[in-house]
Amino acid sequence: MHSNLHSAVILFINILCLLHMPTSSLCQDAERFWRCGEPFRCGDIYINYPFWGGSKPEYCGHPSFEIKCESNIPKIDIESTTYKVIAINNTTRIATLARDDLLSDLCLDRPENASLDLNTFNYVSSDLNITLYYGCTVVTNQQMPSDRRVFGCGGGTFGLYTLISVPFGLPAVRCQNQIIYRVNQTSAGALASGTTSVEVLRTAIAGGFSVNWTARIDSGCQQCDTSGGRCGSYPDSAVFACHCADGTHPTDCSDGQNQDGYADPGKRFRISKKVAIVGSVGIAGLVIISVSIIYCLRSRWSCCKPLICWKVISEDHRIEEFMRNYGSHAPKLYSYSDLRKITSSFSHKIGQGGFGQVYRGKLPDGREVAVKVLAETNGDGEEYINEVASMSRTSHVNIVGLLGFCYQRNRRALVYEYVSNGSLDKFLNNGPSGTTCPLGWATLYRIAIGIARGLDYLHRGCNTRIVHFDIKPHNILLDQDFCPKISDFGLARLSERKESILSMLGARGTAGYIAPEVFSRAFGHVSHKSDVYSYGMLLLEMVGVRNNVKGSQTSEVYFPHWIYEHLELGKDLNLQGIMDEEDEEIARKMILVGLWCIQGKPSDRPAIGKAVEMLEGSCHSLQVPPNHVLFSPTKAIPESFTSTYTMT
Repeated sequence: MHSNLHSAVILFINILCLLHMPTSSLCQDAERFWRCGEPFRCGDIYINYPFWGGSKPEYCGHPSFEIKCESNIPKIDIESTTYKVIAINNTTRIATLARDDLLSDLCLDRPENASLDLNTFNYVSSDLNITLYYGCTVVTNQQMPSDRRVFGCGGGTFGLYTLISVPFGLPAVRCQNQIIYRVNQTSAGALASGTTSVEVLRTAIAGGFSVNWTARIDSGCQQCDTSGGRCGSYPDSAVFACHCADGTHPTDCSDGQNQDGYADPGKRFRISKKVAIVGSVGIAGLVIISVSIIYCLRSRWSCCKPLICWKVISEDHRIEEFMRNYGSHAPKLYSYSDLRKITSSFSHKIGQGGFGQVYRGKLPDGREVAVKVLAETNGDGEEYINEVASMSRTSHVNIVGLLGFCYQRNRRALVYEYVSNGSLDKFLNNGPSGTTCPLGWATLYRIAIGIARGLDYLHRGCNTRIVHFDIKPHNILLDQDFCPKISDFGLARLSERKESILSMLGARGTAGYIAPEVFSRAFGHVSHKSDVYSYGMLLLEMVGVRNNVKGSQTSEVYFPHWIYEHLELGKDLNLQGIMDEEDEEIARKMILVGLWCIQGKPSDRPAIGKAVEMLEGSCHSLQVPPNHVLFSPTKAIPESFTSTYTMT
């Protein structure tokens, strides 16, 4: 529906420009402004700056970021290699890619390493390398190896794969070529296990790897967007530009410079341009509204979906129906102008997530709030209303409270209670910008139990089960007493409590915390156990073992592998802040529960309620879980870690 309206506006701009040739530069400005306003969709991915393609011209993005939509599959060419685009996160500047040639056939005709333009993209450090060997043959009088990592390529040759840090260990084999490919941590763990197969390799390749685009590419986009402009570039260069209703500017719509970068020639000319814009848009608006009303009247409002009248009526009706159905349970409905007053014109930004920016504000009664203005405003709003509806019925000490919302055409926002101590990530050893504020072990323990109780409430305590899908330190807020509150339900899914399996069109979550079944159904079904996996990774992050791995010479090792190795050999985990036996017991308990929660198969993970029981029980009753995902321990576990705890 948005695209139909958008196309109608472009059409009327073109008609008006044909009638007003003297204002051709104005028409060009208006066309750039409107064309860069709507994201280009390919499959399930919405394409925004710095990416462009399809209906978005090159000046709506960066020249190196063209997306080609082939059979509804987004693809991008980087340094002569074509990649399938699996996901794009504009907030973190991370794109998930997979080599197109390897997706279709493991046996490459010309095995060549892919490369990135380091001025534009960089590999994400958490991903790992694997090596694929090609043109492999066996030495004379030797038999074909039965290793699971072998894949046939015809013509009497075969291929092999292995983690780059581990030689494939087949002395009777000779290979002609090799390439290096990136995989995420979970895929690397699966590939390192003793139960690997070629299918595991295919799944790992399909899961893709992550790349960052450099900050300089879109460093000015937020300022441009805040000023009401549309991010893009100058048509004849890769230089960033802000397309505004009155022209193209180098920084934002209020910088006082025209599209050539010079100061405005004069107030009179600027006023005449504004008058022309208002007149043109007014005429276009009148024509659209008139045609819509006539069409709606003739069809008795029945076949009016693509037109403005249906949009206005349907949105207003949806809000009215929602407020009526939920009665006193419905949060307060705010207008966008109300939000401006509450936040003092959005002057105090306190955070930014994958789905919007968060501002601090104050209600008329003096209560402080956090206002999250959503960046993604596509679709008919059904999913957004469902999210608001589910949150309005949610009330738990470990869930952030929703106080109100704004739904005004394409402007959508959520008003939450303000949580004074911010997010958990700034208190951990890997906090942003190196800023750390370590918490005591007793406090970490209380936070861990609070998060688990909040998740248990979402999974079992609501009439409708809520699966969060993005449990990570950034989404755990701490109040003045360090009581944790789960926040950011932008990726959440709703299901009936009796439903144990969720159907999803694509992976959702944050790299490092995503359960393996979320990005590949080969690992099992997606369910509330996917949140349990993320919680387990969060526990290990809180303990600090990931930070220890990052700081060691074994930084290329998948960090749960490192934990198992240290437990197996009885090595010290070198955890910081251990003062007495009580602290040590808390740390070991959190580690063991974390390892149980990140088991590869969802069925092997405890329900989150069971995880609470494990945390609150004795450390001596906890077993070390089997290491199904990474490798099978070959030595006895230290006696201090054995137990009689059983999983059900």
